[in-house]
Formats: sequence, C-alpha cells, structure tokens
Amino acid sequence: MGYEYTYKCMECGKEIELIEGIGMMWHSFNKDMFYPPKKGCFGLNFYDMFDKNTLNKIHKFIEESQEVFIDDAYYQPYICNKCGQIESKLYFIMYGINSGTTKYFRIRYSCKCGGKYKKLLNKDIESLNCQCGGKMIRTSLLCWD
Repeated sequence: MGYEYTYKCMECGKEIELIEGIGMMWHSFNKDMFYPPKKGCFGLNFYDMFDKNTLNKIHKFIEESQEVFIDDAYYQPYICNKCGQIESKLYFIMYGINSGTTKYFRIRYSCKCGGKYKKLLNKDIESLNCQCGGKMIRTSLLCWD
C-alpha cells in the first residue's frame, strides 16, 4: 500500500508532493532494475533515478557479490538537516552474499545544499514546516494499490 500526500505552506504558498510506501508492482524487485532497461522491457526501473556516482557504487556492490537480494524497498519522505528541503526518495537495502559472508548496501542521500537527508517519521509528516518557516498543511491524500 502506498500514499501520496500534498502539502501547502500557509505562509509562502509552496506546495510539495510526497509519496510513501510500497506498491503491488514491487513483488519482483531485483538488481536488474539498477541497470539501463533492456530493449522492449517495460518493467519497473530505477536506473534514471540515481546520479552516475551512486549508480557506480550500486553496480560495484552487485558485481562484488555472488548473490544479491533487495529488501525493505519503498518510497520514503526525507528532510535535509541543513536547508529543510523535503522530498520522497527510494529507500532500499541490498544484501550481497560472498563465500558465506553477508554484507549490505544502503544509499545515504545528500541534498543539493550539501546537507544530509534523514527519514521523516510518521509523526513528523503530520507536522511539517516549510523551508520559509511556515506551517505546511496537508491538502490531499491519495491511497494507491
């Protein structure tokens, strides 16, 4: 199940859309989703979602692992600890198994301002503040899947 929230700042009028959750299309989440889509393939793909540096880290992790499993994959709202930018990002944990040893990979998102993104908890989503300092009010909620 997933949710899409729309918020509007009561001070400056800025609107943001946040998505949260996982949908039914995630039942076949795999490492191929981080590579360019194959010709004629119309499945879920995240290749264009990440910058080249992040893709290189993901590909290196996959290539250094004999087996790869992806778990805890969903969209998650994040907030920048420096400028207060709020947006949804793909959250996932990738596990790699090599000679009986398991390691994991998780992306740590950075904001354009140089700050680090942290996950917004459900209680935080209910009381968001805009970058201008104004109170954000939820104007719509959409449930999907």
